[in-house]
Amino acid sequence: MAWYGNSYYTAYYNPYAEQPSTSTAPAPIAEHQPLRPHSTHTPPSSTPPTATMRSEDETLFYIRNRQAYTSASPAATSEPAPRGNLISFLAAAQTRDVDFLPTLWDPEQDQVLMGGTAHVRQSFQNLRLSYMFKRIRRDRLDEGFAFQALTSEVFILGHPKIRGHSRVVRLVGICWDVGTANQPTLPVLVFEKAQHGDLRQFMKTAGRELTFGARLQLCAHVAAAIVLMHSHGIIHGDIKPENVLIFDDTGLNNYSAKIIDFGYSVFSDGRDPDERWIHLPTSKPWNAPEVTGWEVLFSSNEAKRADTYSFGLLCLWLLFPEIFEGISGGSEAGGVSPWQDADLRQTVTDLTEGSTGLDGLTKTSIQTFFASTLAHDPNERSLDLEAIMRPFATVEVSAAPSYSRFEMWLPYMQWVPHHKAFDPTPLREKYYKIWEKRAQGQDDSGLGSVEPFQLSKSFRQFMEGDYRIWEHIFKTLQAQASDLPTDPEKVAAAFELAVCCQLGFGTERNATEAALWRQRSNRSEEELMREMSFIKADKGPLVYKNFEPPADMQLIATDFGSEYLRTATLADLEKIYAIASSNADSTLGEDHPVSISLNERLGYTCRQAGNEEKAQAIFEGLVGRCQGFLGPGHALTMRIVSAVAFGLILQGELESAKELEDDLLRRRGQRYGEKNGPLELATMKRLVSIYKQQRQWDEAERLGLKIHQGYEITMGADHPHTLDALDDLIQTYHSRGQPAKSEELGRPLLYKPETVAGPAAFSISNIIQTLITIFRSQERWQDMADAAKRLAHIQTKECGRECRSTLDIMELQAFAYSKQLRLDEAVGIHTEIIETRKRVYGLADEDTIDSMEHLVQTLEHNGNYQDATKLMEEVVGLREQLHGKDDVRTLSSKVMLIQVRAKASPNVH
Repeated sequence: MAWYGNSYYTAYYNPYAEQPSTSTAPAPIAEHQPLRPHSTHTPPSSTPPTATMRSEDETLFYIRNRQAYTSASPAATSEPAPRGNLISFLAAAQTRDVDFLPTLWDPEQDQVLMGGTAHVRQSFQNLRLSYMFKRIRRDRLDEGFAFQALTSEVFILGHPKIRGHSRVVRLVGICWDVGTANQPTLPVLVFEKAQHGDLRQFMKTAGRELTFGARLQLCAHVAAAIVLMHSHGIIHGDIKPENVLIFDDTGLNNYSAKIIDFGYSVFSDGRDPDERWIHLPTSKPWNAPEVTGWEVLFSSNEAKRADTYSFGLLCLWLLFPEIFEGISGGSEAGGVSPWQDADLRQTVTDLTEGSTGLDGLTKTSIQTFFASTLAHDPNERSLDLEAIMRPFATVEVSAAPSYSRFEMWLPYMQWVPHHKAFDPTPLREKYYKIWEKRAQGQDDSGLGSVEPFQLSKSFRQFMEGDYRIWEHIFKTLQAQASDLPTDPEKVAAAFELAVCCQLGFGTERNATEAALWRQRSNRSEEELMREMSFIKADKGPLVYKNFEPPADMQLIATDFGSEYLRTATLADLEKIYAIASSNADSTLGEDHPVSISLNERLGYTCRQAGNEEKAQAIFEGLVGRCQGFLGPGHALTMRIVSAVAFGLILQGELESAKELEDDLLRRRGQRYGEKNGPLELATMKRLVSIYKQQRQWDEAERLGLKIHQGYEITMGADHPHTLDALDDLIQTYHSRGQPAKSEELGRPLLYKPETVAGPAAFSISNIIQTLITIFRSQERWQDMADAAKRLAHIQTKECGRECRSTLDIMELQAFAYSKQLRLDEAVGIHTEIIETRKRVYGLADEDTIDSMEHLVQTLEHNGNYQDATKLMEEVVGLREQLHGKDDVRTLSSKVMLIQVRAKASPNVH
């Protein structure tokens, strides 16, 4: 497969394209070890994963692009369909200037959409900054087709004429779904979040109230996207309500529509418009009648007319939903819909004539529009949507801002503080030679071609991510370069492997292996050193070009330390980052941003592992580096100083820590103004912890209020960070003997909607626990019972009815009931707790025995001394078996048994 010029897309989209010839592979290079301590390395296979056969009853969304691989398909005996891979995907992303973000996909995100091959989930960062994540479904993973779809999406959404258009969803960047040891690491696409979901969801909620004119305007928004795409040779191929997202808008209609899902789209520029080579997916009932299967080929003009039909059907559904009632539609609808084979003209005429509020000319124009889009004969469909909609709607196809790489990069070099030794000249020479022509709009070449993958282009962004991504890229390159040395794709992979070995990227650093891979790629030592010098020279600010937060916001990176604990031990992680940081120090220099970042991560790993002395030494050393190379006011310098201050808190050196934190707040205020950003709020939280330990309650309260207000403004009242700050403030009031203020802040959470989950539920649980403590100390038994009942409900949702923490809270609820003399209710709860503990944890479990004692107390309080005595005798027997007759717990239970027996037989002495 060729990767240069338009031949890339010939091979990429055409399953019948000529395949590269095979040749004898050279002697293999010794297998290189990944960047792991004491690991056993299995050589990666160069064979693509076997396509897993799927049954015919699976969703058409998934099957439609797999039919060349199924025995039921007429194309099954032809050459296989094209298959992508990680390296081709990375190359397309680099060509389109798509960023690799320093974050991982979070399985706790809310699912908003699900297709046959991908989930779409939304992520919240703050009130003005939220995103959607499109992740490949591992339960239906065919890596080749998945990468093909992702590459198509990245290549089209990154198109300079498409990127940033108001009617096409914005691709923010790429993050990663890191699998387990037996699962591949997969890229995840990050998009701007749609406030109202897809068009189908929207029309079931707020969209039901839209006027006919407002619905027409949404149709015009979708039309603008289609006209834009078609004008640049892009066929969407899958237009339907699920692939239209609805956003808030400041215009008259308050809503705007944007197109999404380009995984099955085709880029046809440079091809004969009448040459039939395009496959279109079947997505019933939205596909055109002539799109009957994957084996049917279409020319670009025919494919555009199929888009036109799907758009017309979407408009019919949006404007006249009543004729679709009772028909499920969607990507999983089976069979042929009745309107696809019928003449719709009379139906449309009847519908428009019956619509109120439309004049005769508008009705006629709408009828003409549907006749020109829903014609059964493709040749009767119009390719000029703007013209046929002009009488009743305005289709605004405004040009998207087309910035060159240089133009996007240059403003940051003027305003963002960067490394004192940073020289932008090498970057300009490598990347920006053509910026003048692009800036003047003279260069429209290369829009359909993909440049080869180069590690050096994205090295900085990769190094901000997970180390498992580095390893996965290295292994994939290794598999790709394992044979067919004359293939350009494999030759390019061999050179990138040389760069990896020279740097120690995803593998051990080894100059000998680097030389072998370089020789295999037929590249010179000078070329390899040029790549290295470019990476070394890249000391400027790390810019995410498509990430557009408000001025006072920043991207929140994944807490890799917590993430790693799911898959690796801290001891292994410490070794991994010790190797990586040492490699960077010796290869790039101690002043390089990558070196500083890796050492910082090593410090945090040591801190999590409990090696505080080593962590503090690392951070203190980094402060000296950052102040010397970046200056004391640089954001990275201040971040490292924060880590040092936290270490001082752990060591009990509170005054020194407070001095550093106060200085940080002052510097940030001088540099960025009085803003409560994430870093400022984190600094304040550390100061609050110092003030509490020093019992400086006034200062703790003052800063606590400011922190809570800051999070509430930026994150919203229900965000976990805000609730955590509220919990901290409530604890401050409680500790200084002001329970009334604690209750005033915490009581509203008792009546929060039951939709909270995850970290938010944890924070609310802590607050309610504090309220329970207050109510118990004040003997407010009804309030305590209500709070415990609410908390037990939250705990049940979070971890289940059988969870120990849930059962502990139920104990408090039963205690409050017994104090209110609601004894039957208390006994019922105690009985449920004991039976659950016996079943789940066993009769000999200490908590089970304690719960039995609690029930004894309630029975005793209820005057049921006979049952209380019998149960207490069982408790004493269990204590003796577990701890012996002379254990303090056994003796305490014996005393309790004597007291209960005395009450049961008051006249017996």
